[in-house]
Amino acid sequence: MLRLGLLVFVVMWCGLGCSSSQPLGRYDPRVVWLRWQSAGAKQEQFRAAWRAWRLKQDDEAYRLFRALAYAYPELADHSWFYAGLAADRSGRRREAVAAMLQVVGEFPRSVFYLEAATFLAEWQEEAGQVESARGWASRVLGAGALPELRQRATLVQGRCEERAGNVAAAAKVFREVWEQARVAAVRARARGYLRALRAAHPMVEPTSEQRVQEAEWAVRDGDWALARELAEPLAGAPDSEVRARALLVLAEVAYGLGQWEDALTGWWAVANRYPEARVAPMALHRMGTVLWNRERNAAADRVFAELIRRYPAADLAAKALLARARIAYSEGARARAQTLLRDADRFVFDPDVLREVHWWRGWVAFKTGAFGEAASFFQRLGADDERAQYWLARALEEQGRKRQARELYTRLASGRPRFYAYLADRQLRGLGSLPFQLSGLAVAPPDVPVPRPPTNADPFHLERWQHLLVAGVLPLARKELAAVAQGAVMSDAAWREFLVAAWWRTHAYADALRALATWRDLPTEERQRLEYPLAFYALVQKAAMSYGLDPLLLLAVMRQESLFDPEVCSPAGACGLMQLMPNTAQRLGAGAGLDPNRIDLFDPEQNIDLAARHLRELLDRFSYDPVLALAAYNAGEEAVRRWLARTNRQPPDEFVEDIAYRETRDYVKRVWTHYLRYQALYLPAGGGTHAQS
Repeated sequence: MLRLGLLVFVVMWCGLGCSSSQPLGRYDPRVVWLRWQSAGAKQEQFRAAWRAWRLKQDDEAYRLFRALAYAYPELADHSWFYAGLAADRSGRRREAVAAMLQVVGEFPRSVFYLEAATFLAEWQEEAGQVESARGWASRVLGAGALPELRQRATLVQGRCEERAGNVAAAAKVFREVWEQARVAAVRARARGYLRALRAAHPMVEPTSEQRVQEAEWAVRDGDWALARELAEPLAGAPDSEVRARALLVLAEVAYGLGQWEDALTGWWAVANRYPEARVAPMALHRMGTVLWNRERNAAADRVFAELIRRYPAADLAAKALLARARIAYSEGARARAQTLLRDADRFVFDPDVLREVHWWRGWVAFKTGAFGEAASFFQRLGADDERAQYWLARALEEQGRKRQARELYTRLASGRPRFYAYLADRQLRGLGSLPFQLSGLAVAPPDVPVPRPPTNADPFHLERWQHLLVAGVLPLARKELAAVAQGAVMSDAAWREFLVAAWWRTHAYADALRALATWRDLPTEERQRLEYPLAFYALVQKAAMSYGLDPLLLLAVMRQESLFDPEVCSPAGACGLMQLMPNTAQRLGAGAGLDPNRIDLFDPEQNIDLAARHLRELLDRFSYDPVLALAAYNAGEEAVRRWLARTNRQPPDEFVEDIAYRETRDYVKRVWTHYLRYQALYLPAGGGTHAQS
């Protein structure tokens, strides 16, 4: 009998399955076969489908997800959703719509419900199904969706208005979304809809003010062709302010396209042709800043001086004066820098800028040996400013006031590890002139507890989280865990214990950090271990061992770069846990023997491995000095070489303060603070950087 059953199944397989090119159905032999498999086999199949989706193998992903949608009911909504996306990406819109209808029709509580409804609204509108599109868009807008989904649904409504002949109303919707959306893809869609509308309806002509606004938005979005197209016709606009703004846009377009000299000419033209325009001081400040960043310091100084001469009451005049002082300082003209800074009282009205001026007056005085003057300015910044307090102590020490300096160092070095606490401790130990050191000590992997769900946890999302966790598809598991956490009673100890364990198991460290803001009564050590987790530690440890790195340094960089979110991208295009740029990743991947077309920066293992390789390169190139390597990771090797050429082997604390880019200066301090805190939490007493320095 068993043999007969197997024979029947084989006949069905050959007759209905193997020879058929039709989509899989509920009773397809391949689906039936998968349904009979163990949970582990289904999870492996789901993992394979997810891998195919991430690698853009859309036909394979669609086939696998569609079979799983019938055979693996515990994750059916996930399978239908990604089957729909795979079908759409491969140009099979009919199958895509059918899959999304399964999500919204069968799983109203799915984490993908509103996103599926948004896709249906967009696809139905594109197909000309206006009433259906309006209905789906209304569902999204009435359900408290995330801003991105609300804006996409709003664009659908705008398109429906355009189809109904309400062209002006549609244009208004597209402009508002273009202006307000934070997601670049949504802005691009709004921009495209508006352009298409105006091409189809030439009578809907924007005003000069609208046109220049849109040109500025296009510059923000990096759409240089559109920015130029919008700005060029405004050369003859009756309003001189509009003409000035349009010319500023064209200068920014030239800069964005790498046409540096044309950009400089454009900014100068704004200031000279339209000296009364609101944007004239902005044009001069932009010009001076670009010249300064490109090491054309003499020209930058002249431009900043011209800005101050023409617009002494402008907010940018104070910043221009500070820039001139910093240029003079960077070229070794410290007396001139001090003279310029003394003139600041005539221009500086903003308290934040005034604090920066006081800092620079103190710093330049310190570097010129005027330690008494330096101390007076550092004192003005107050006892809460750790940077000022550290350099006040250094100035006092240089004056021979060692007892007072030691008291300040001791106070700074106490408490939780921080950058200036570390510097103060080095001074107390007599190590201030030595390079920073990495501990190089191994840390045991974390003991992650088994999550025990509270009895009142939502079973719908809890079950899906458990299946995705076992399947190892953690990006989707994090979505389900976030849905579980929405129903959590945060004051309940059982809930807290479960969530902490679940976040660790799911690598949802960013969610844990967000929750900390509401957990006021959490014990200090537990809070600190959530703030500084051994995130993705098996992968971190593997990469650290492969490249001879301190795993805690990798974690410190990861915390600063992405806050442990593997899916995040910066506006500049850096992606993943360690925020690698795609071109850097491809170069590193080629060196590691990886296929550049298969590099996935959202894959934690690849991202961490490539970043560790890069950090090791930088440490090797800069004599294993972690300060220089971190600065190069953020600003690039050439910038660090320029700074080294200017600083003439000064102590490391002075080098950090002399890093020309504020972003990089702050980056080095923050990463090192994270590194110190990791050491304090996870290394044995006496085994950290303080002990090794």
